[in-house]
Amino acid sequence: MPEAMKLGAGDYLVKDVEGKYFETLPSIVERLLERKLLLEEKLRSEEQIKALLREKQVLLSEVHHRVKNNMQVIISLLRIQSRKIEDKKYAEMFRKVENRIRSMALIHEKIYQAVDFANIEFGAYAKSLTKNLFRSYGINTEKVQSKIEIENIALGVDKAIPCGLILNELLSNSLKYAFPNDREGEIKIRFRSLNHHEVELTVSDDGIGIPEEVDIREAESMGVQLLRILAENQLNGEVELERDGGTSFTIRFEN
Repeated sequence: MPEAMKLGAGDYLVKDVEGKYFETLPSIVERLLERKLLLEEKLRSEEQIKALLREKQVLLSEVHHRVKNNMQVIISLLRIQSRKIEDKKYAEMFRKVENRIRSMALIHEKIYQAVDFANIEFGAYAKSLTKNLFRSYGINTEKVQSKIEIENIALGVDKAIPCGLILNELLSNSLKYAFPNDREGEIKIRFRSLNHHEVELTVSDDGIGIPEEVDIREAESMGVQLLRILAENQLNGEVELERDGGTSFTIRFEN
């Protein structure tokens, strides 16, 4: 064999029974080596991508954690300041601002806890926010009950934050105005998918309702204006109001 190699046997062509030529051995080896190198390069690239994704996940987690903590500090400062305010009108303004910031802080808390930052499970958020607002307004849950019907729909951060603020405004309005004089009733929250790209959020109550003469498009209250800005400008959606047997707000938007 060594003598054959010296005579060039390492570079040869193989014929089949019909006399057709196959690849030379060196070309086969070269091709296999190229494949091996390409595979190794691909594996290295995949590992680098995974490492970068892990790094990004950690960074985003830290950012949202810090944002949430900063919001908690602001909430605490507002609460301390509001205790010094004797005028009920201004004290209520502080509480509204506090609840709005709290709703955003809650979103960031869910983001921090989430495995996938691009998709926030809205059902758990809605339940937490409802519980917080009932406590904030001192609502007797035996007289005013909440019913939550939410499909398993995930929202991105750009949708979750305005949607959370909308839910905060609508819930707050129902808790403040729908059930005066210890009136009993129910608040319903429903979040569902209409089709593969559109969702619908409905907050309704069976309270005293909004007077017919009140036009939400002309209302000057900050809450109503904020609702329209968030629904129409942030979510590019539409707002629908029904006054039959109470108050029902429906917001539809693409997800």
